[in-house]
This record gives sequence, C-alpha cells and structure tokens, in this order.
Amino acid sequence: MRILFYTILCVVGIVLQLKIIPLFAIQNITPDLLLILNISISIRDGRLYGIIFGFVFGIILDFFGT
Repeated sequence: MRILFYTILCVVGIVLQLKIIPLFAIQNITPDLLLILNISISIRDGRLYGIIFGFVFGIILDFFGT
C-alpha cells in the first residue's frame, strides 16, 4: 500500500516538476519537488526506502524530463 502511495506521489511530483513549477520560476530558479519528496520519504521510512525511491525518481525524471 505504501509503495502504491509513493508511486502516485512520484507521478504527481513529476507532472508538477515538469509542467507547472517552471511557470513560477524566479530568474530560472525553481524548487526541486522530487528531492523534497525523497527527503520526506527517507525521514519517514528509513534510509533504504530513500535510496530506492531516489534512484527510481532520478531514472524516471531523466526519462521524461529535459
């Protein structure tokens, strides 16, 4: 159940990161939502989950991102 929830958060975070957040950039500076999400997962569930989801978030963002 937890992995499904984090997967949904990942998809929402990627959509926000790539489509919505650049609209609010101040001098081309934008927050990294997936980094914030990964840190919160790591604090809440431990280092192993943080490592795994950080790797997966990075691969997915590289695949879909610019």
